[in-house]
Amino acid sequence: MNLLSELLAPLLDVIARTGKTGGAISIVLGVGCFVAGLYLTFGLIEDAIWPIMLTVSAVGVVLIALGLSAFFGTQARLASILADAEAMPEADPAAIERARELAPPFWVCSECRIVEPGVSITARCTRCAHVANFVQVESEAERATAVACLS
Repeated sequence: MNLLSELLAPLLDVIARTGKTGGAISIVLGVGCFVAGLYLTFGLIEDAIWPIMLTVSAVGVVLIALGLSAFFGTQARLASILADAEAMPEADPAAIERARELAPPFWVCSECRIVEPGVSITARCTRCAHVANFVQVESEAERATAVACLS
């Protein structure tokens, strides 16, 4: 049983990371395995080893279950995150002024509304650890966008 959990947990993580697409692919592969296993199990191929064919069907059922879990679990997790999300912090006039005055390159986090000078090695906000909301400002057009994000 421990081996099964060691195999299924990473597979579920891979499927869940790809979201609905991964869930749909897993469901399609699962249906294909299940149908192939049933096709081979019920004597369509003579002298077939039926336990192996039933195992193929069982793998298909597991893939379908994992796909459905990822397909609907991702949606539930996203809804939970959105429900628990904190309100965005108020605009900080000091951060806005700093973004207007700093020489590029610098980084702006639109989630926690901070400005960090210099180059970031990890491209991740040091306060909230977000990657998507942490953007580098290298030009004047990007500076205008950054100031708008902080406002």
